[in-house]
Amino acid sequence: MSISAFIWFAPAAASLPIVVSDFRRRRVSVTWLAALFVASVFASAYSESLRAAMTHLLYGCTLAALLMLCLAGYLKLRYRRVRLGTAFGAGDLCHIIALSPLFPPTDLLKLLVAAAAISLAWYRILNRGRRSTIPFAGMIGITLICVTVIRFCMLCL
Repeated sequence: MSISAFIWFAPAAASLPIVVSDFRRRRVSVTWLAALFVASVFASAYSESLRAAMTHLLYGCTLAALLMLCLAGYLKLRYRRVRLGTAFGAGDLCHIIALSPLFPPTDLLKLLVAAAAISLAWYRILNRGRRSTIPFAGMIGITLICVTVIRFCMLCL
């Protein structure tokens, strides 16, 4: 196994405690988000370049801001008031930003759509009346781990 495979597993490994914490307590540690960000920047700089990592980070922050703007618009139209804290946590937003150096904006958006689909399935099928909140940062982490494993398997074949 090459060193690049270990470097690509670093963000997934840093994402694992975020997943566990978000599912158990619905809270995400800033320490693990910082570790995920450092691992993401390092992995992206190793595989592409530091400039590409910073460009992806800029696009990821823009994408996160657009997603928050769309969510605020939806909440304003649906409920006539905007309370983003009840619909989307700061840990979710920081998790998206911490992952953004790894992916170009189109791939990051695909990752977020997949995480949203997994979240919806979890909420409707597995959660059935237990909790009213969705651990979206955990679902993003699970999706990242799956993407990392798939990339690793494609490298090995």
